[in-house]
Amino acid sequence: MRFLPLLAATALVLAGCTAPTDGPATEPMDPGRGGGSAEDGPGGTVASTQSADGRTGHPLEGQPAPHYEAVDLDGDPVTLADHAGRPVLFHIWASWCSVCEAEEPSLHALHADYGDRVDFVSVSIDGQRYEDAMRREAAEAPGAQWWDPDDAVRPLFQVSYQPITVFLDADGTVDTVWQGQRADRTTLRGNEELARDVLGRIVAGSAST
Repeated sequence: MRFLPLLAATALVLAGCTAPTDGPATEPMDPGRGGGSAEDGPGGTVASTQSADGRTGHPLEGQPAPHYEAVDLDGDPVTLADHAGRPVLFHIWASWCSVCEAEEPSLHALHADYGDRVDFVSVSIDGQRYEDAMRREAAEAPGAQWWDPDDAVRPLFQVSYQPITVFLDADGTVDTVWQGQRADRTTLRGNEELARDVLGRIVAGSAST
């Protein structure tokens, strides 16, 4: 039965960036592994619900963004309301999530093209034990960097698996919500052009109001 530990390890790899069942939600079941989705079936496939305009049918799409507060990396309080009047790309990540890491080049590219018109805000849900890794990675990321070690953001935004990208218009309305999935159907990696379409839409809508 020596193959049983191997099967168990394989199952953890397939589990993706999920939280443990016996500890804080901000600690990974298997640090460094990839992202997952509630839609993942037993075989690890993902049934995409993404429409041509990028929206996924998330219940918050078209609704005002929840009031959310966190702290920046200096420990000062911050809130999404601070960005009222500007479109926002709100990115939720963790240092132990390999899919989050894989998104970084796309996040940088989008920031280079839209950073003058869209506020980029990233919040880490790393627990205290991952603070050093979080700070190292946040130092290289574009835009504002926040920390939410209690992971208040995911239940508030009704999401489970990171990386998560929430596109907000200048009025604070949620335009589009993407949750991390193994097949990269709703992550920035592999969907950079669609992300540009979404950003272009919210920028144009903000300019017309």
